[in-house]
Amino acid sequence: MKILLDETLGFTTELFPEVLIKKITGKGGRSLEENLTKKRAFIPQKFNAISVNMDEGIDQLRSYMNGSDELLYIYDPYVTNQGDIKRIRNWIYPNQKLFLVDGTKNRGYVFFLLTKLQESTYEDVMMSLRGVRQHFRITSDLHSHSPSRYLQLKNPSTKMYYLLGSEGTKKAIKGSKQELITKVIEYFPAETIYMASSKPVSVKESHVHTITLSDISLPVQSETIDIFI
Repeated sequence: MKILLDETLGFTTELFPEVLIKKITGKGGRSLEENLTKKRAFIPQKFNAISVNMDEGIDQLRSYMNGSDELLYIYDPYVTNQGDIKRIRNWIYPNQKLFLVDGTKNRGYVFFLLTKLQESTYEDVMMSLRGVRQHFRITSDLHSHSPSRYLQLKNPSTKMYYLLGSEGTKKAIKGSKQELITKVIEYFPAETIYMASSKPVSVKESHVHTITLSDISLPVQSETIDIFI
């Protein structure tokens, strides 16, 4: 199986050498890295990805899938048209397997998938997920994953952090970043925990696996830790 990820999700071949990274280009032909590292204006800027038409999307996926009967595409719906790739899956690959995962819902889950797929098949990993699984997000911006905020390119605020569960923002718990991390770990002392963070985190517990995502990723305006248990 080949694994393809959109660049904006923050996973790199340095972290997972076996994956393929789909580069995302913005308006004006500038790369995501160029947009994130160039000198910022006073007015917050937004990243506008260049959209591709259906034929271009088909050609792209065919090139990535070349030589394999299975492709797992972990995509970013803020820069990739998920309606188009679902149509491509239904129309173009009746005899091949194209698995689709929205990587923005929880990057801790993506971290879990990429780790487990080094030693098991996708079907076996999905079988192991049967039952209740927990996922959380610690963020410095409650609205960081709304479309208007997600694509903003302004510096993050770290004055306050919020712990969100699967229910959304209604039951958000406030606190420092380390307090909220500790709270999650203490609540699940015997479970394996996967954390994908936009900035390095300090965790000593052996059952907690952490990964620091690339600076060349979105969103920019918030510091976020996605947790999958």
